[in-house]
Amino acid sequence: NITTDTSTATRDKNIVVISQAERGSLYSDGQSSGSVPAITSEILSTLGAGDVFHGALVAAQVWNKEISEAVLIANTVAGLSCRGLDGQSGIPRKNELDAYLAKAKI
Repeated sequence: NITTDTSTATRDKNIVVISQAERGSLYSDGQSSGSVPAITSEILSTLGAGDVFHGALVAAQVWNKEISEAVLIANTVAGLSCRGLDGQSGIPRKNELDAYLAKAKI
């Protein structure tokens, strides 16, 4: 379910995530809410970064990550994807994502 109203998130079991590009993301699942900063990376192109963000968010939910970690993963994958000139070549593989997060001590 998708909603734009954070006050209905608990009742309707919705998750609200607002991506703010270089300002990071805001999230709420009705029980917890917060913000996750964007990563700093070399930017060649932002083409497809929003799509990559959404795909990574869904993947993190499939991996049963808490909402805060899922948004962190989505921010990181989308940020790293901006290293490529197209919407695909900069997307990190899972092992690269794990190494990046471990190095960042997140």
